[in-house]
Amino acid sequence: MKRLLSCICARKSLWLFIIVLAIAAALPVTFRSWCFSGRQMVRSTVIVERSSWYEIAVNGRPMLYFSDEKSDSVLGRLSVHRDSSVTLWRSTGFWIDRWWLFPSCKGRVITAFAGAEKKVTTDIHRQLNHEKARLKRLLKGLRLQDAELRYFLRAHGVQDEGYAMVANFEVGIASKLRETRRLATLIDSIDTAKCTLSLRHKRLFKVFYRNDNGRIQQQMCKEKSISADGKLYLLQTQNKETPAGASPLRWLPWHANDDGKVLVTGFGGLQEPLFTTYSTHATIVPVDKTGNACDISPVLAGDGSPVFTAHGWFMGCLLGGNVVDRTILSDLFNNEKQP
Repeated sequence: MKRLLSCICARKSLWLFIIVLAIAAALPVTFRSWCFSGRQMVRSTVIVERSSWYEIAVNGRPMLYFSDEKSDSVLGRLSVHRDSSVTLWRSTGFWIDRWWLFPSCKGRVITAFAGAEKKVTTDIHRQLNHEKARLKRLLKGLRLQDAELRYFLRAHGVQDEGYAMVANFEVGIASKLRETRRLATLIDSIDTAKCTLSLRHKRLFKVFYRNDNGRIQQQMCKEKSISADGKLYLLQTQNKETPAGASPLRWLPWHANDDGKVLVTGFGGLQEPLFTTYSTHATIVPVDKTGNACDISPVLAGDGSPVFTAHGWFMGCLLGGNVVDRTILSDLFNNEKQP
């Protein structure tokens, strides 16, 4: 009898242990599968700034910079100063966990830029010779303009409104003449027959977000992965830490890509130059979704804005007015660069 009672108690303890274990396992799964609140949607978003430029290195040392290559084979914004050649783009991004089951963001951000960068594959030796001839013609025209303007200012005795306008214009021409002369002198000094020339494409990423006190913070990010079409990026903060107060999004193990009403979280006017500001607040915009297309203006929410179901489950992000499914976004992690 005692043996029977002992066996029954042991079974009860085993079942109790199994039940407690099942509840303990179900709690984090349930929590991780819970839909996002409006506050979490807003706290998941960031503003991403991408800086891009090309540099021409002479014997391994950067000497010249430019933004891109124009259709007429002219190097855009060619300069000896890097800042003069940098092109800035701004887009929306969001904090994202690496794994669904447990917190694993570690400063990771996904963002999107509809305008993929055009790769420059020009022959640098030939291009520099082309630039020498172009700058020679440009210098000739600038010297002529500068001389004529100086003569006008000396000969014109009355300093009226027209005189001030011409004087200001002459200052601009003189400054451009000095910069062009300096650029031409540097290019002339490069012996393309003896020097080793190399072309490098450089990108820098920076994220802007609000801390717990509502103040704008910024961090530099490393590029961890890029999609084949060059429009989707996986970034990570340099310290590999997610800021306090951020709400990383997470993948769900089931399908959530139905048509109908969806919620888009973005920064209004971010991609419009006249309205661009880092102090803008993220807003949630309800829109209609048909297939992959979202009926929303880029003024309200642009590329990289996370998209949620009407109940608050994460389903993807915007890119060119369409929703990029989370299954496609997850491919960025498969190609993530290891430190």
